[in-house]
Amino acid sequence: MKHIVLTMLLLYLGFFQTIKSQTLHAIVFANTECPGEKPGSLGIGPSVTCDYQRMKIEFETMASFLGYKKDFQWYQGSSDQFCRKKIELALSNLSCGKDDIVFFYYSGHGGRSPQDKEDAFPWMQLVVDPYRTQWNADDYYPLSEVLKRLYSKQPRLTIVLGDLCNSLSNAIPSKDVPAMKGPTKISKAPCDFYRDLFLNVKGFIIASSSKPGETSAACTEGGAFTIAFTKALQIMVSEQMNADWETLLKYTCYLTQESMSGKQHPIYSVDLRKVTDIPDTPNPITAQQPSDEPNSDSGIEDYLTTLGNSVTPIKERIALVSQTLNKFFANPQAKVEVVGKDGKTIVCTKYASTYLNNLSIARNLVKVVAVDHTSASNGKYTYLKVHEMYK
Repeated sequence: MKHIVLTMLLLYLGFFQTIKSQTLHAIVFANTECPGEKPGSLGIGPSVTCDYQRMKIEFETMASFLGYKKDFQWYQGSSDQFCRKKIELALSNLSCGKDDIVFFYYSGHGGRSPQDKEDAFPWMQLVVDPYRTQWNADDYYPLSEVLKRLYSKQPRLTIVLGDLCNSLSNAIPSKDVPAMKGPTKISKAPCDFYRDLFLNVKGFIIASSSKPGETSAACTEGGAFTIAFTKALQIMVSEQMNADWETLLKYTCYLTQESMSGKQHPIYSVDLRKVTDIPDTPNPITAQQPSDEPNSDSGIEDYLTTLGNSVTPIKERIALVSQTLNKFFANPQAKVEVVGKDGKTIVCTKYASTYLNNLSIARNLVKVVAVDHTSASNGKYTYLKVHEMYK
């Protein structure tokens, strides 16, 4: 009898672990500190930073809407992070299950070899400052090779997206585009859309921002291709269109070409098949968030999310205000900027003390995403940019 009970318990635990273990893996390489060709001039760094912040919010949205666990790897900034060595390690060390989704995103310089006639997709240039740093051909890495290596891990879905030039020219025009304003709203329609888009298919998608011989625009608000992709995605969600990758990518191409007056033509390749074995994941709308008090290893996102979560007992929420302020902020007057889904549109700006007090009485908050920050010499924040997600 004991043996039967133990066996049933192990089977139950195994099943429970299976339905909870699906993971969204995001690997992001972004050349956020790339300067201009002339000393002191602005390069693509500010534009790439916009891409990085926009996609950081988008990945949080994807994981929340899908009910997937997160495995996010961010490689940006200094040359010890944004480099060929790190991309090799990230690709080699990735381990994923059969229902996992792997999403690789790159924003930075790129190019192609004049001898490369077979591969239409560009090569990433993994050098922070290509104008004043010694580098060689080994610092280029093909986008298609990333797809090949990730696809070999046999996840449910592999997505490779690159916003980079497909020639050795790096033109940087300036063009404003509309922003996506406000917090992310977790409701049935967008959750259903994301689940249909990501979970009803298996295979791979690879896309880059321009065809062979073309440059890719780094606009003031980010890469034209990245802006078009996230904008197309949100328009399809808001208009309750059918969740289809071919439609999404065609729409992305159209918006990119429209914004660049036909001077930039994204390319993509899709190999997907419809499936019926949909992973059983937690419902992001009904699932309650943990109300445990953050521990000493918790970061600012955990503190802010717990502080603003209605599940957290009110006494704990009030107590967390002073704890969070003292632990993370240089002073009560530190600036907190809440931004929309594009990572740029400012929803509101408040002192840290005011923001935390307001957060302690918030309703239906699911997640606070830290997008950017500046710190004092003691490491505490003098400025924090966040994005909020609500039910």
